[in-house]
Amino acid sequence: NVEGVSLAQLEKMSNLEICKLLMSMSTPETFVSDLKKYLIPFLKRYEYLTKQIEYCIVGLTEFLESISVDDLSYILLVLQSHKDFELDVRTHLELVEKCLFAHRGIEQLDMACDLLDTILKETD
Repeated sequence: NVEGVSLAQLEKMSNLEICKLLMSMSTPETFVSDLKKYLIPFLKRYEYLTKQIEYCIVGLTEFLESISVDDLSYILLVLQSHKDFELDVRTHLELVEKCLFAHRGIEQLDMACDLLDTILKETD
């Protein structure tokens, strides 16, 4: 995943840039498993080493919000995989809100409705 990137370059990157690099080879079919295999362990390790409480959730939210600017399908995949990502209702709501507000287009209105539907299912 990170071929062609030197350690010096990696050390200069922000965590968001590293997250994007780790997930750069993901496809819609592998996105959720890649999050669990690459991104979550990176964020948990960073959280542990820096002692920043709940950084894993913060980093995951930041990453999902950044990719939602152009495409809501990935956040929808995550929220539809609720067994893989046990998020409390508050975190779920905040994540949907941030991703919807970050999205720039109107062509994925059906996905926006599906995201709102996940909130309704979560709060029932």
